[in-house]
Amino acid sequence: MGILRKLFGAKSVPEPETDGAPLRPGPMAFAVKASPEKLAEQASIKADVFAALPDALRAAGVFRPETIDSIVAELQRHDVALRPVSAVPLKKGATFSLKDGTTTTLDGCLTQDAVEDVNAVKRVTEIAGLLTNKIVNRYNLRRWVAMGVVTVTITPSGAPDICPKMKRLRKTHPIGNVPEIPLAGCSAKACFCGYRARIPGVDE
Repeated sequence: MGILRKLFGAKSVPEPETDGAPLRPGPMAFAVKASPEKLAEQASIKADVFAALPDALRAAGVFRPETIDSIVAELQRHDVALRPVSAVPLKKGATFSLKDGTTTTLDGCLTQDAVEDVNAVKRVTEIAGLLTNKIVNRYNLRRWVAMGVVTVTITPSGAPDICPKMKRLRKTHPIGNVPEIPLAGCSAKACFCGYRARIPGVDE
């Protein structure tokens, strides 16, 4: 039960003072607020995403290399805490400055070969989303180790047969020797698989 409390333990909320009249719960009475530890973890995850994003954008091969650092800087300028990294603020027509002082749009950062076929806002947002999922998975494993979790399963995204490699994996993995996802050679266009902690006394 110790692990369950760490994973799902609810924090008590003090009752508001009243003058004796019956109190009706407000619409947000049951809203769960993130703990300071969770907020700090989310900030660390976001920082890791932004640190890894330039290399991920270069690997995509659809943006001019000299514009990538400026794209990431503009994404950070528009970033909102606790929201996923998104290129929506750089939608068509939105301009920002490059390192050389010139002004451009996100579409203007595409290579000539990609201009006709790539939705720049969608591509950046997808790359950031996949990167975020990969980093969140790493954080989950690290946190579960600290909680005493010893085994995990991999939860596939979408239909179970979307990735033949996933079907061949054992169902349970030691947390210190679980395959990193996306799996090498993943056949899915976008991998949103995740890890799930196995809780003693619950999952057996």
